[in-house]
Amino acid sequence: MGLGRYLDIKLTVIAAAMGIAAAMISHDALAQSSMLLASTGTMRGPLFGREVPPTVGAAQWCSADPTEPFCRGVDAYKPLHLDKSTAAEITKINLAVNKEIEPVDDIVQWGMPEKWNRPLRGADGRLQDDCDGYVIEKWYRLVREHGLPKDAFYPLYAEVPGYGGHLVLAVVTDGGTFVLNNLTSEIVPLRSFTFTYLKRPRAGRNLDRTWERFLAWGDVPDPNVLTAQVVNGKTPREVRRNFATGATNGLWPISDK
Repeated sequence: MGLGRYLDIKLTVIAAAMGIAAAMISHDALAQSSMLLASTGTMRGPLFGREVPPTVGAAQWCSADPTEPFCRGVDAYKPLHLDKSTAAEITKINLAVNKEIEPVDDIVQWGMPEKWNRPLRGADGRLQDDCDGYVIEKWYRLVREHGLPKDAFYPLYAEVPGYGGHLVLAVVTDGGTFVLNNLTSEIVPLRSFTFTYLKRPRAGRNLDRTWERFLAWGDVPDPNVLTAQVVNGKTPREVRRNFATGATNGLWPISDK
């Protein structure tokens, strides 16, 4: 065997081993993703890295119209300062969009399995779309209409157990990364969002370009480390409401009720 061929095989084996190790780390992190106790010690935030293709919807819509504001993505992921006023504004818009849009699959509405755009009104005058429409509409209202910083909001593609591919809107804040989901009106930490695969757009590029996948939870400031189902015998909802009075950290500071 030639030296070049030997080195190629050796590098392939090393790369495979590194991939297995990364997968094990990711699996271990994901296994804890549904636990609900906010930590006050060293925090772990989401680490994204490996380049992956964009979603089909992003590739089609954003390549056809690269000047579309939503398609420009973030210049850099910059945390939003999360005070109660801002949290209340985000909560209000999240609730409104979830109530106003009627869920309709793209295959029914457009005759194709995937199509991104702002939601359109059906014959009954109600907005209709699937998960990507909720994300885009929330982004427009939060960023374009209410002036919140665009570098704090981004689409997040997830594969959810028992559900399949799903798009949510993520907001990165100085209090952690949170998920705005059309399947529930409760805004939750990314750390408590259950998924088997996750990817987001790479900063500084249009959404039809390279995305990056979730790798693991890293040692960076982020109070979204959740390690138990209750705090002092209280339920997750009670814990979240306690945060509104400053009793705990890492959960959304405004109730959705």
